[in-house]
Amino acid sequence: MPDHLRKIPYSEELLKAVTDFECGDEDWERPLAAWIKAGPGVKNGALYEMRKRKGKLEVWLHVNGAGELVGYSALGASNWEWPTADDPRVPISVIPNVAIQKRFWGCPKNDPPRYSTQMLEHLVFEARKHADRHPLLGLFVHPMNVRAIKAYKAAHFEEYFRIYSDDEDGVEYISMLLKLAAAPLQRVEG
Repeated sequence: MPDHLRKIPYSEELLKAVTDFECGDEDWERPLAAWIKAGPGVKNGALYEMRKRKGKLEVWLHVNGAGELVGYSALGASNWEWPTADDPRVPISVIPNVAIQKRFWGCPKNDPPRYSTQMLEHLVFEARKHADRHPLLGLFVHPMNVRAIKAYKAAHFEEYFRIYSDDEDGVEYISMLLKLAAAPLQRVEG
């Protein structure tokens, strides 16, 4: 029987549950762990951003059947040019951060669907709830994060023309976009 993840809305009360969260040692992985582990007073951390955006950023922890913290996901709003760079910006849903603990990468191995697939399906499900936004789901991904890019492409995300440049690390992040109307409907566990 598949190991379906359970999603738990993230709050300050759950900060202790993420203190040991680790999703890798690469330059693009460490900030993902730091984001979810940051206390409410740490600028640009998950709890700080949730409070700053006043309900416009949702964050969930994902727990497996054994009660282990597998990862987290987040959904927010942004305005992107659509459908071309010359068109006006429209409101869309975005994935600011999503991460799986390193020990759960590729899991469950023998009983799909994989945790990464379940978490992306959850985000698509949640994005579809926002009728006030265009039926689009966007994200930025580090160009060296081949594993994530492969997972996004498998979930029908396509590369998009927007670029995000991080002045601190000098990286130009790739944008990807999913047309929600074209995305397959999946069953999402609560």
